[in-house]
Amino acid sequence: MNKTLFDRLLDHVGFSAADAEVLAEFHPHVAPSFQALATSFYRHQLRDQITRRVLHDEAQVARLMLSMQQWLSELFLAPRDEAYLKRRLYVGELHVENGLLPDFVFTSMAQMRTEIRQLINACGAEAGRKEACLVAIDRSLDLELALITGSQHEVDRYRDMVDVAPEMIHGVDREGRFVFINRTEELRIGRDRHELLGTKLEALVVPEDRQILRDHLERVFGTGSSSCELRMQTVGGGIMHAEILAVARRDTVTGEFAVSRAYVRDITERRRVERELRESQSLARLGAMAAVVAHEVRNPLAGISGAVQIIGEALAPDAPERAIVREIVDRIAGLNGAVNDMLLYARPRLPRVEPISLQRLASDVISLARADRGFGTAGVLLEGEDITCLGDAELLKPVILNLIVNAAQAKVGGVIRVRTYCADGLGQLSVEDEGSGIPAALRERVFEPFFTTKHQGSGLGLSIAKRLVEAHQGSVRIEDAATGGARIVVALPLANGS
Repeated sequence: MNKTLFDRLLDHVGFSAADAEVLAEFHPHVAPSFQALATSFYRHQLRDQITRRVLHDEAQVARLMLSMQQWLSELFLAPRDEAYLKRRLYVGELHVENGLLPDFVFTSMAQMRTEIRQLINACGAEAGRKEACLVAIDRSLDLELALITGSQHEVDRYRDMVDVAPEMIHGVDREGRFVFINRTEELRIGRDRHELLGTKLEALVVPEDRQILRDHLERVFGTGSSSCELRMQTVGGGIMHAEILAVARRDTVTGEFAVSRAYVRDITERRRVERELRESQSLARLGAMAAVVAHEVRNPLAGISGAVQIIGEALAPDAPERAIVREIVDRIAGLNGAVNDMLLYARPRLPRVEPISLQRLASDVISLARADRGFGTAGVLLEGEDITCLGDAELLKPVILNLIVNAAQAKVGGVIRVRTYCADGLGQLSVEDEGSGIPAALRERVFEPFFTTKHQGSGLGLSIAKRLVEAHQGSVRIEDAATGGARIVVALPLANGS
């Protein structure tokens, strides 16, 4: 709304200099009741359930009540000039940004009009002046309702553009609670925005990044702007890498930053491309290093292992040194396995694809797993249907073996469920454990080379699994198991006719 339209509204409601004069005359009579009027206004607002969710914080309500008292004082004292118009429009926008629906503001304003008229009638002024003041306050409040409507229209036009913007946009208060969410962000996150109003943005951020968000909000409401990168959780357990730029609006009464408007950009794809670029560069370096290691280390290891075994065989059957020899041989085997892992990850051969029985392959691998030192005492249950997929059995065996051994290590003595089935036009093999699961924030990192949460191991197991499965034009994903543990699913192309 511009000043020209404002002047037309003044003429339309009939507000004159005489009205301004009589309002200023009655200000001392009603000013002591401004705090009670503000309290009554917001008590009326908080009857609505959604408003209670938005105005959840006492400090937030206190700031709005202070603004309302200032608004009442200006209602009786301030000249109706351009500065008055700007302040009034700001108050209207502030209410909208704090999530107060205009319909409920209008009903509360009607209540306030009644209470102000009662205060004017109760004062000891001359009857004629009281009547003049009642006319003036009605004209002034009619003007205020028009300004509220005008500011709402301005906000609505802005929100219509914001709602269809390609970027995600939301508003939060000083506590980080949503007061506004555009349609784009609602669809991207997969949560109803009306249900999110009044809830904390922090609830959508992965736990490991919540301190980043707290520091970001502190900067926004301390300096007026801030930017950060963090990971947000979407429906279905997905992770969105988000870049957030936020600016805050200052309350003209309290001088504090009251509401922050944030522009959120999904940079998940950018981070994926960057990660793949880093991985390809790392693979090139790793391939060269693995070749050198294999040449310089693997052959000497084989010689050392053979020599140690000969020494062990020369010992007496009951010699205590035999245990030391066995330990040395096991350690050498572990080193040799690490070298083989590096070679397999850095320079895997191309799959020799042929139809294979996924369930038969799983059964063979389970037998191998039981002989693995890291398997422990877990029980394995194989179920599902016999699926024929296209794959290289020799390359897929280490994939399934790694998943089963990892599942066994997730919980000592638990039950591992291996299942084969068809879904989404692909053959699926899932390995489910009864452990504590994999946190959402780590689900991307567990496939990174050399990343591990174990005290032992090269950190290449899941990286190799992902690399080999993708070489089969398949995929690996992590899900939450019904038991609370993790379920890792390998998807492979089906053979023709399956």
